[in-house]
Amino acid sequence: MSLQRLLLSVAWKLFPYANAQIKTANSLMNDPAQHPYIEDINNWGKTEYWATAFQFLRKSGDCEDFSIAKYMLLKAAGMPVDDMRVVAVRIRSLGGIGHAILVVYQGSKAWVLDNRTNLTWQRAPVSGMTCIRPIAPFGETAFVL
Repeated sequence: MSLQRLLLSVAWKLFPYANAQIKTANSLMNDPAQHPYIEDINNWGKTEYWATAFQFLRKSGDCEDFSIAKYMLLKAAGMPVDDMRVVAVRIRSLGGIGHAILVVYQGSKAWVLDNRTNLTWQRAPVSGMTCIRPIAPFGETAFVL
């Protein structure tokens, strides 16, 4: 068992509440020593490549790879897939550059998990956030914000 999996299993027992699991998954996946940010062209030899969670754990990746890995980690921990979306966004403060985040819904609130920070933001709704402009959400069961 990897150290990351061990820490996660301990964290799940210590923090049985969904918001603590969300924060733990975000900080574990965002660990730059384990998962440095690597552009697709340098990692895969392609301008755009969406890695699986297993590929991410082996080779790390860029923003959508972080989001997919967090999604799969939370899914494995029992988070309902109906409550999660990988969302392609534009970052307004960076001239509209493309980015991907994971959004986890808890009731009327939405947790935003971003590889750029270990902080998780809670917003309601994501479409009302001023720092990003949602473009396209991806999930297993729904395609709406």
